[in-house]
This record gives sequence, structure tokens and C-alpha cells, in this order.
Amino acid sequence: RFGLKTDSPSVDLSSVAMIPLSLSELSEWRKLDGKTRLFLITGCSYVFFLVSSLVAPVLFPTPKGARPWIWKNRLISMEHAFLVSCIVVYTHIVEWDIFTASTDINMNHHSVLMHFALSFSIGYFIHDFLDNVLFEYRGTIEHVSVLAHHIVVVGMFGLFNWMDYYQSYVILTLITEINSIFLHVRKILQLTGVKITHRIYIMNNVANVFTFFFCRVIGQLYMMYSCIIASYVAPLGLLISGISAMVSLAVVNIALANSLFASDVRQWRKLQRVRDSVSGDDSNKGALTGNQTSSSKESQNGRAHAD
Repeated sequence: RFGLKTDSPSVDLSSVAMIPLSLSELSEWRKLDGKTRLFLITGCSYVFFLVSSLVAPVLFPTPKGARPWIWKNRLISMEHAFLVSCIVVYTHIVEWDIFTASTDINMNHHSVLMHFALSFSIGYFIHDFLDNVLFEYRGTIEHVSVLAHHIVVVGMFGLFNWMDYYQSYVILTLITEINSIFLHVRKILQLTGVKITHRIYIMNNVANVFTFFFCRVIGQLYMMYSCIIASYVAPLGLLISGISAMVSLAVVNIALANSLFASDVRQWRKLQRVRDSVSGDDSNKGALTGNQTSSSKESQNGRAHAD
């Protein structure tokens, strides 16, 4: 049972004890201290993504011309985005009543599902942070912003999971992972050499724009609205942390939108230059062929007069 529905009939779990991960075991899992679950799930998540980073390049070899680290990183990022999106969507379906509850109930609500989703993401962001620092860090603005984003997210998720507070609001930030799926697919298509005019690429771009607007822009506005209406009951420290996180996410979303737009513009311009070059070559060949034909006819006419 999740959310506020405490009047649901109890279930006899003794009959399902033979299941490897039975409902009775899950019931015991819920009794674990929140801090214990935080460290346990985060640690398991980190190991999971570490193993995935070793296995993924073997199952999906790096395409020709692509950098191995970039390819591996995108595969792991897409894996995280897909798994967390499924968890978040399921959480919103199962616990929909809490998202429509009053502000004070909403802020104090926490559940195993929300705790798991946030802790699982903490493990991923720690793994990605260390992977960037150890193997890819170059001191550029892009890398610094990525690392700063990861620090903010890990701090925010860890704080609210540790205190079992504000989870129903923080979980909304993970809705952005739905859009991240299409962002990572976009990059994977580029690395595999799929042209921007390909139908799959165009369909993914449409889904990317659609989910970017609803999951990042609308979601961001709703989270900021939630912070405002909760300001009269939230502790000052948590409120400042939430607002700081919202501001950092807004900056990241603006930079991401600008990067995507600039990248697509560059690709379309490059494609247009190639098309113009091909058209110019065809025109030159046509003119050259016409000149050769005219010269040939004049030569033949000259020989005819001479005869």
C-alpha cells in the first residue's frame, strides 16, 4: 500500500513466501531505516552502473569514428534515463493521490517508491561524476557545468532522502529523464552516422521537442510554483535548498536548449553547403558537357565544308 490509502484490506503474505523476492520481504524492506535504505540503494546503484559501463561496450561495440568513452557514456546515460522514467511514471500512477493532496501533507509524505527512485539516481550521478573526472575532464565550461549539476542533484536528493522530507516535490525533477531518453537517442544516432534527414532522426527530434517542453519547461514551472506555495510551511534551510536547485536546473535547461538549437542549425547549414556544392558541380559538368558538344558539332561542320 502506498500514499495515503491506509484503509486498504491487509493481505496474508505467508502464501507467497516461496517467491525469491516475496511481498513479505518487501514488507520487511519498508521497515528499514530511511538512512540505511539510502546508503544501500545508492551503493547498489553505483555498482550496477559501474558493471553496465563495462558490459555495454562489449554488447554494443563502438561505431567507426566515434570516441569509445562518449559512446559508453551515452549508453549508460540512456539506460539510467529509461529505468528512472519507468519508475517515476509508475510512482505517479500508484501515488497520484499524494500529488493532489494539501501542501503540508504533500511536503511530509515519503514512500519506498520515491526513496528508491531518488537513491537509485544518486548512485548513477555519483558514478557519472567520477567517470567524468577520472576519464574525460578537460576543464571546459561544459564539463564544469556537468559536474556542478551532478553535485547539486546529489546534494539535493541526498538531503531530502536523508530527512524523509519534500520527496513528493523532488521526485518531480526526475520527470526530466523522460526527455533525456530522446536526448541520448539523438546523440547515439549521430554517433552511428544517421543523417538528420532520416525519418528516425526526425521522429526522435519531434519527440525530443515535445518532451522538452512538457517535462522540462512545464515541469520546471510547476516545481517553482510548488516551492512558492510551500514557502509558508517549509523550513527555511530546505526552502533555500529547493530554490537553489530549481535555479540551477533552470540554467541547465536554458543551456541545453541553446546547445540543441545551435547543433541542429550547424548540421542543417553543413547539409545545405554539401547540397549547394553538389548542385554547383552538376551545373559545371552540364556546362562543360554542353561546351564539348558544341565544339564537337563545330568540328564536324568544319570537316564537312572541307570535304
